[in-house]
Amino acid sequence: MSAPDPGIYISPTQMYTEVRGLAEVVGRIEGKLDQALRENVDMRGDIQDHEKRLRDLEAEPKASAISARVEKVEHQTWRSAGASAAIAAVFMLAGQVFLPMILR
Repeated sequence: MSAPDPGIYISPTQMYTEVRGLAEVVGRIEGKLDQALRENVDMRGDIQDHEKRLRDLEAEPKASAISARVEKVEHQTWRSAGASAAIAAVFMLAGQVFLPMILR
């Protein structure tokens, strides 16, 4: 028969050293988590601002609606130009007909 395994012996000094090392690691992890949480709060504000700007852009008229309005303005502009040309032609004709009568 073989002798029973005496097991592993860890001295109190080794245990203390290990626990202190773990405490330091946990402290560093806590610091990193706190920093990540602070950055997360900042990101939430940035995301909310970004979402608001996107909603504002989506609320603006679409390109098709703008194109229709531009076409309407162009149509009215050409119509006004045509009317102005017709009125100018009438005045020129009237001037040619009535001016010689007035100057006699």
